[in-house]
Amino acid sequence: MEAKHLEPLLPLQVFKLRKSLKAIAESKKPESEKAKLIEDKLREMIDIYTEVTEKIRDWTENSERLTAFHAEHMLEALQHLSEYLYSNYKSYAEVER
Repeated sequence: MEAKHLEPLLPLQVFKLRKSLKAIAESKKPESEKAKLIEDKLREMIDIYTEVTEKIRDWTENSERLTAFHAEHMLEALQHLSEYLYSNYKSYAEVER
C-alpha cells in the first residue's frame, strides 16, 4: 500500500470483514454458532483497527507521509466504518465492553 501511496484507503481495511460477517449472519448455522463466529470476526476487526491506528500514528509521527489533519480524518473514517459494522451485528454491546 505504501509504495502506491494508497494511505487514504487504510481505514477501509476493517471493511474487508463485511462480506464474511454478512455470510455468517445469513448462514443456516445455529444462532449460538453464528454468534460465536460473529464475535470472532468482530474481535479480528479490533485487531485490524489497532494495527491501522498504529500505522497512522507512525506515519504521522515518524515520517512526512501524513499531516495531523489527514491523520485525524483517516481515524474518523476508521471509527465510522467500525461503528457501522458493529451496529449491524448482535455482538456489538458485548464486544464494545
